[in-house]
Amino acid sequence: WRADGLRLLSNHIKEDGAYPGSPMLALRYLPRAASLIFYELLDGVAASSIREAAGGQDNVEVRESDGFAGVRHCLTQVSDSTGTLLVFVDPWYREASEKDDWTAVLEILRMRKDASIVVWFPKKLRNKPFPLESNLTRLAGQGVSWASIWFPDAVNWEKGPWCSHDLAGCGLLWVGLPGFSVI
Repeated sequence: WRADGLRLLSNHIKEDGAYPGSPMLALRYLPRAASLIFYELLDGVAASSIREAAGGQDNVEVRESDGFAGVRHCLTQVSDSTGTLLVFVDPWYREASEKDDWTAVLEILRMRKDASIVVWFPKKLRNKPFPLESNLTRLAGQGVSWASIWFPDAVNWEKGPWCSHDLAGCGLLWVGLPGFSVI
């Protein structure tokens, strides 16, 4: 799956001329019958780009507000009548807010109820890697699965098109995805 995933991502980058980001991948691959709500607090340009990419689809809503608060609210509303809830969390993880973002992610994972939750995270090249492998291992003991990759040129990040000092790989945490527990 790693080779296929990298090949697919590489094709998107070649087609679009840029890393597509989670919202663009969701718009491309999730069924049109799904209701999609995107939260974009920090970047009005990103919110506009998502709206433009959605092309007026009536199943897509972009909210320029705190996504963590929005997801917490959605999770408190889960019931048998709401249907399946898939939450994909893709925070900014800027260095100044990483600890707060990680704390919010952990809170959301604890609130999961009957929802399926997927969390994207970056793998960064620096003295103290983020997230710490010990944190991920501890989550695995709580029923959360995870997988991560380093981009092919992570060792020589200044020479390759894939990564930078702040994005040398990525990973996913997930819970509540039956049949997708082990990769």
